[in-house]
Amino acid sequence: MSARAWGWAVWASAAAVCAALAAVEYFRPPPGPEPAWVVAPEVADLGDVPVGERVVTFQMTNPADRPRRIVGLNEGCQGTVCIRSRHHEQVTVGPGETFRYECDLHVREPGPFDLRIVVFLEDDGIRTVEIGAIGTGR
Repeated sequence: MSARAWGWAVWASAAAVCAALAAVEYFRPPPGPEPAWVVAPEVADLGDVPVGERVVTFQMTNPADRPRRIVGLNEGCQGTVCIRSRHHEQVTVGPGETFRYECDLHVREPGPFDLRIVVFLEDDGIRTVEIGAIGTGR
């Protein structure tokens, strides 16, 4: 085989390998979405609660294979109760780890309450999850 023929054979083989690799990449399915955060409880049933301040804790588990962030919480008041996060910065949660996300709940006056708020989680972009607390101020 001449040097020229040898060069063409090598070039053709390389082109075939590149075409095969390109075909494999083209037909490979895109990676699926990461598993969603697990938040428990989504709604904390506090029962009878004395008027005043208390801490409500939500367990936030990151089942993904990479660290993800708890971005924040829409703090505020609804009816007779107010809530604010004890975490004023974003929180990074490692793969497979659970973080105790604590919030201050202020029950301003007696009576039933049903507070719903949104927490922002890094989850294939930013995902909102509604969490809350129900109970009766005493």
